[in-house]
Amino acid sequence: MIIEHDLELISRLCPTAAVLHFGRIITSGAPKDVLRDPVVVEAYLGADVAAGD
Repeated sequence: MIIEHDLELISRLCPTAAVLHFGRIITSGAPKDVLRDPVVVEAYLGADVAAGD
């Protein structure tokens, strides 16, 4: 298990990633899929970015 915020590093090292938000797993899977998940985008970048504004 690695706890890391460097998503590029995680994408290179790990076949599976899980994203926690306030202590709860909001998604898990292949890093490329996790990074595209709209719930992850909204949680980490905000609703405006998730909506494409």
